[in-house]
Amino acid sequence: MPNSARLLNVKPVWQIASPRWKKAAFSRELAVMAAELGLERPADSALRLWALMSARVEEARTKKAEGESKQLALEDQSVKIRDLEAEIAIASAANLK
Repeated sequence: MPNSARLLNVKPVWQIASPRWKKAAFSRELAVMAAELGLERPADSALRLWALMSARVEEARTKKAEGESKQLALEDQSVKIRDLEAEIAIASAANLK
């Protein structure tokens, strides 16, 4: 935690139970970071940082969901292929008799 955040008595985000409080604490931490970086309008900068980070988190969630969906589709295709191979083997065995 940055020194200035300690002075403001900002709790780390993971120690606050309510999601609303987590967002508020995180916004304060972003504002402190922006101020430490010397940005002219720390509140606006913090909001932009928050929006950017939220967008990246949502993008990561979407990619993860798409990846899981593709994995399930591949597993389903593998099962179908195994079923077809089994049917071919049974048909081949029946033709050999």
